[in-house]
Amino acid sequence: DAVSVFYDPMIAKLVVWAPDRSSSLALLHSKLQDYHVVGLSTNIKFLKDLATHPKFESADVHTDFIQEHGDALFPSPVALSDENLALAAVSYLLSRTSKISQSPWTRSMFSRLNVNHIEELQLKNGETDLDIKIRCVAPSYFVSIDGRPEVELSADITIDDNVILGSGNSADRKLECKIVQDGDNLHVFCDGNENVLSRHVPKYMKADEEE
Repeated sequence: DAVSVFYDPMIAKLVVWAPDRSSSLALLHSKLQDYHVVGLSTNIKFLKDLATHPKFESADVHTDFIQEHGDALFPSPVALSDENLALAAVSYLLSRTSKISQSPWTRSMFSRLNVNHIEELQLKNGETDLDIKIRCVAPSYFVSIDGRPEVELSADITIDDNVILGSGNSADRKLECKIVQDGDNLHVFCDGNENVLSRHVPKYMKADEEE
C-alpha cells in the first residue's frame, strides 16, 4: 500500500497536555518513544530530537530554527551496541525457533547432547555483513559478532504476530528491544533508536515459515 499524494501525508496525530511547556515536551517525547512505524518514512526521530532540544524547550525558536540547529536535529544514525545487537539476534533466533518448532531441523536447537552447539546467523546492516555466532549455556547466551569477544546475556521474548519483544540483562545492564519483521527486514528499536537489519533465511527454514 502507498499513501498517495492526493491524501494528507499525516498518518497519525499525537496530542499531549501537561501543566507547563517543560512537562508537555517531556510527555511528548515519552509518547513518541512508543511509536514504532515501519514500511513508511516518518519524522518521528526528528520530533523526538526537537522535543528534547534545549533551545526548543526554552521556547527560543524562530523561522530559521531548523536550519540553525540542523546538526542536532538530524544527527547521524546511532549504531546498535554489541549488547543490543546480541539481544536482537538471540530474540530473533528464539522467535524463529518457536514459530517452526515442528521442523526436525530446528526442534533440537541449543539442545544437542554432548555437543557445544553454535547457531550461526547472517544479517546485514546497510552494506555491512554481520556474522553472528550464538551458543547457549543455560541460562545464558554467549554471542560473538564478527569475531569480537562474546557478549554474555540472558534473554526472554514475547511474540505478538510479527512483533518480537526481547528483554534481558548483560553485565548488570538491563536490555530491551522491539523487533518488527517486515519481509526480510528486521526493524530493531532499542534505546529510542531504530536500526534496520536484513536477514538471510535458509531455503529449508523459509519453506517452514511459509507453511
